[in-house]
Amino acid sequence: MQLDKTKIELNRFAERVVKISKLNLGKSVRGRKIDASGRLRNSISHKVDGASVSFSFEDYGIYVDAGVVGKKKKILKDWNKSLFKRGSGYSAKFPNITEIKKWIKNKPIKSRSENGRFVKQNTDSLAFLIGRKIYNEGKQPTLFFSDAWSKEFDADKITVAFADDMEDYLNEN
Repeated sequence: MQLDKTKIELNRFAERVVKISKLNLGKSVRGRKIDASGRLRNSISHKVDGASVSFSFEDYGIYVDAGVVGKKKKILKDWNKSLFKRGSGYSAKFPNITEIKKWIKNKPIKSRSENGRFVKQNTDSLAFLIGRKIYNEGKQPTLFFSDAWSKEFDADKITVAFADDMEDYLNEN
């Protein structure tokens, strides 16, 4: 059995999810893009194999999508729905400082003194402070992929395509 119509419908669905996910990552949140380097956006892809579809992107994309619960303070009311909680299931490690330093270089972040003047920036200490804030308070979910999936998933279209393939198969035999 070929499942041609099912593959076509799954491919349409997957392409729309990838397109919307990339658009969601390019959106501006408080004047800044979610995906600073573009690495996550460029890594989103899909593969249709028979009657199944799989999506892939950078490993850290799941944390960007779902968010992370902080150790001490919870940013959102519905954090119990998050996949990643410090100390349970998700590793309670401190965020990777080298990755945060790369992120700082891509973002236009400037350090200021107490009186509001810009000062020479020590990237190591700034990365540590940002990492500590993420560790303690968490990171809000962006839902760049989850929203695209739920918006585009239509079980009826896929079911109709599969039923058409089954009908074609039965008519041939």
